[in-house]
Amino acid sequence: MSIRAGRWAGPLGGILLAAGCSWSCGGQQNPTRPGSATSAGAQTDPSRFYFPITIDYADPSLYLQGGAQSTLAADNVDVVNGQIQAQSRDIVAVGRIFHWIGRSFTAASAGGATIGRTDVNDLVRGRILYGCHDWGLLLSTLLRHFGFPAIMVDGAGIDWAERYRTGQVTSFSGHVYVEVYLEQHWIVVDSTSGMYAANYDYREPVLPFTQSGDSRGHYVLYKGVDPAGYGVTSNEILTARMREFAQALPGITLSFPVYDLRPLPNQ
Repeated sequence: MSIRAGRWAGPLGGILLAAGCSWSCGGQQNPTRPGSATSAGAQTDPSRFYFPITIDYADPSLYLQGGAQSTLAADNVDVVNGQIQAQSRDIVAVGRIFHWIGRSFTAASAGGATIGRTDVNDLVRGRILYGCHDWGLLLSTLLRHFGFPAIMVDGAGIDWAERYRTGQVTSFSGHVYVEVYLEQHWIVVDSTSGMYAANYDYREPVLPFTQSGDSRGHYVLYKGVDPAGYGVTSNEILTARMREFAQALPGITLSFPVYDLRPLPNQ
């Protein structure tokens, strides 16, 4: 994906971050709703690093309701209903939602300043997405609105973590994905490239997508209906967890699932 004249025009490429505490695309959580993630007890197995994250995958209906940052206001409901044709419950409808975002929004950078602070209604009204957290928040919200249970997935780059731990970089690199329930199973979608894993296993913490700038993909740190739901209300909270992951990486057992990666249809 390339950016031309500030518009999204295809799969977004690398997401290396600027120096300091900024994010290019991408704390302990304290969830308060069913759509939130929790890492309670996960530290007992350091080889998994806060995984598994507690999501009730047996009851997808829990993830049809948005959270504090991901519930559409009435005026925005009218907007998306009038502009998106996604009445079916299949991968074609997921593709229509994703590609509507690509046609309708401008991509910009805020250096991570909006992470954990964005409300989806501001995004729909302003039509600017500041990084993959905004992309993931908007995509997951719209999927729920059209009847697809959806979960945001916040991950850290695996190669980035090794470089950060050894002092080769001081910036931060991660990415946001969206889990979607359709046709009786869960898939995972890259929120910016539109690639998805048809044979996804939500029990695996490694997302071996390479389109987002990390040659080995990303390790899942958080899951929930929106960043507020999984405890990330600022860039500082997220980068603190990323530092912990980088330092723990030598003791983490990494397993790289083989996924059938496909582009979302554009019909």
